[in-house]
Amino acid sequence: MHWPHIRLPFFHRRTSAPPVVTQPASTTPPVTTTPPATTPSTGHSTVDGFDGPLTVKVANRVGFTPAESATLDKAVEILGQVMNSPEFKDAILNYAEYNGGFSSADGMTKQQIFDTIMAGSENFKPTADHQMDLDMEIRNLGFFQRNVVGYTTPGTSVITSNRRFFDNYTPAEIAGNLAHEWMHKLGFDHDFNSTSRRPYSVPYAVGDLVESLAEKYEH
Repeated sequence: MHWPHIRLPFFHRRTSAPPVVTQPASTTPPVTTTPPATTPSTGHSTVDGFDGPLTVKVANRVGFTPAESATLDKAVEILGQVMNSPEFKDAILNYAEYNGGFSSADGMTKQQIFDTIMAGSENFKPTADHQMDLDMEIRNLGFFQRNVVGYTTPGTSVITSNRRFFDNYTPAEIAGNLAHEWMHKLGFDHDFNSTSRRPYSVPYAVGDLVESLAEKYEH
């Protein structure tokens, strides 16, 4: 299961929850256009040498106020810019924070991790369509989930955001959280407990990289 993204003094985190029923809502136009032809795939799907464009699309959004929806649109726009930037590719290919690479990477090379990201083959729709498919909902999580920033449910398209954090986050922080959760959709995971290697897992590391790179696109 994918555990919630919990906000702690030094870490981000997520978890899983029962699948949430969603309903169609307005979509966010893709950041880029005309992705390459799709390639059937399963599991960690990679497309060697594909550098982009990786489009970003919100197919559904549930529970968002107009103001929250506008913030989500801005975060998605920034996310697309970051994911297709040379800086993002360089950050992934040169990542060396945990014994020269990422922790919890299932033995994949940094090039394979980048290729998997750019393939956009989510575990709920295993086709390399070079698109981040985001199915979003926002909720007021209860007391026992008060430190959960967001979570994703395995095998579904839904990503849930905790309104307590979303409404106080910058678009760059939201973009980083979306990247973290979407890494789970690609099959990447991390330790549930606050282990020494957890911050260097693919979901945490990519989320942090995206947030850092996104800050220059906020204004």
